[in-house]
Amino acid sequence: MLRDLSGERFSSPGKSKGMRRRLQLIAVSVPLVAGFCIFSYFCLDKPVAYYCRSLGQNIRYFFNIITYLGDSKWYLIGSGILFGYLRYIRKNVSWSHKPLFMFIAIASSGLLVDLIKYTLGRYRPKLLFQDGLYGFAFLHAGYGTTSFPSGHANTIAALALTLYCLFPKYGLLYLCFAVLVSASRVIIGAHFLSDVVVGAYLGIVMTLLTRSFLESKGMEIEPTAPGHVLCDARPSRGEERSDRSVQNTPGAQR
Repeated sequence: MLRDLSGERFSSPGKSKGMRRRLQLIAVSVPLVAGFCIFSYFCLDKPVAYYCRSLGQNIRYFFNIITYLGDSKWYLIGSGILFGYLRYIRKNVSWSHKPLFMFIAIASSGLLVDLIKYTLGRYRPKLLFQDGLYGFAFLHAGYGTTSFPSGHANTIAALALTLYCLFPKYGLLYLCFAVLVSASRVIIGAHFLSDVVVGAYLGIVMTLLTRSFLESKGMEIEPTAPGHVLCDARPSRGEERSDRSVQNTPGAQR
């Protein structure tokens, strides 16, 4: 399944098939994720939150550090700078699509999560521990009522899938990294389990939709071949095909 998500199996002529497959995966997964979250809300969220609260101080301290890796601003700044460097300094249009893909995936999924957060207004675990509040306070825009979904889990899932689409060789490393950062949000008491699941899921969905959108605009979002250096000038496959067709014309041969 991971190879399907990365698009590694899809050649350029089969891009429309790849897009349809991603949409099918999203359509099938929506009821599964929704069902799990409903179950988690009633049966898992509170017990898991209380268990994490009882963990040792050293464990919580470790995950308090790990959780900062889910802050989206560093990835947005980094991918934005890299895009500008590749596009306007190195003049490498095809390679500039890669950081652009990362930037749009993280930014768009983050905006969606923020919209849901401030609309639903779910109480964070600390309000459960302090005041016994559990549930939703719709349209309340305070930190204590923006638990659902998790923005950090959203960011790290979008980042991990973006990296997998571009550099699939290290997929297991990205997965472990995403799970660790997402779990930190529950362990330190910032979110409930279902908040993290939905946040990560939305990051995955928006990354898949971003890839399909960029490919529909003619941008090549494909795995990077081993041995290529990020800043090397390398034409896209479309440019390579165009060059070969020009070379094969009678005029070019003369």
